[in-house]
Amino acid sequence: MRTQQIFQSIHQGILICDSQSRIIYFNESYGDFIGKTLPEVKGTPIQQLRPGSRIPDVIRSGIPAEYILRHEEEQSYFANIYPIMENGEVTGTISIVTTLDAAREAEEKDCRSLKERVRQFEQQQIAGLLAIYGDDTQGKQKVAEHLDISLATLYNKIC
Repeated sequence: MRTQQIFQSIHQGILICDSQSRIIYFNESYGDFIGKTLPEVKGTPIQQLRPGSRIPDVIRSGIPAEYILRHEEEQSYFANIYPIMENGEVTGTISIVTTLDAAREAEEKDCRSLKERVRQFEQQQIAGLLAIYGDDTQGKQKVAEHLDISLATLYNKIC
């Protein structure tokens, strides 16, 4: 599989900029979002298309900017911007953009109850912590302490 094919299969907008905040790639979803094609704007600084872009901040700091709720013109969206690091230097960013319409649509398609969604979220969080602390008894104890719950409660949430 080629990287471009992978990015095209993602429903969220994917935008990649270089270390000067110039557009080097975006998928079709992002193009639809901004109403442009990649050949039209490749090499253009993102600030020309999205004046309030936080991409330059991420490039300067090297710190991701996540869960950003933006309102520009008539569009509302969430953005996550991650630095691309090579040899300890920020060489660009990759952004993932989800429009509020897409987020609402996904929410409407999710027929699970709030309790079921919360349970799945908790299990994902626990799985992530277990990957850090280990899946043995000591690791589970550390996860329970991290979450400020008893080991018995942790086991109930895992099952």
